[in-house]
Amino acid sequence: MDIRQKILQADDLEERTINIPEWDVQVLVRAMTAEQRLSLVGLKDAEFQYNIIMLCVLDPKTGQAIFKKEDLPQLALKASKPINDLTNIALDLSGLGEDALEEAEKNLGAGS
Repeated sequence: MDIRQKILQADDLEERTINIPEWDVQVLVRAMTAEQRLSLVGLKDAEFQYNIIMLCVLDPKTGQAIFKKEDLPQLALKASKPINDLTNIALDLSGLGEDALEEAEKNLGAGS
């Protein structure tokens, strides 16, 4: 397999099952694809956060998105702690958390 095929076939979207005690549910949080990340460019803070939840928070049984665009106004009325926690986990899994640059440099190094 050549390098191109290896990259294109890599299963590289990290995911984590998270318990949300405030909602008494478990959800699957999956890293964003590059395309999903680009779809967030230019969004304001709240819209950015709710769209991350919509894109990255999935049903652990089906792997399908739990929330749709029309759910975003109701989602905005939910407790901020689980929303912030899910957003931070999704950003971390996507390599966009606070420590992302340092972690990327550690993981990638200078090559070998």
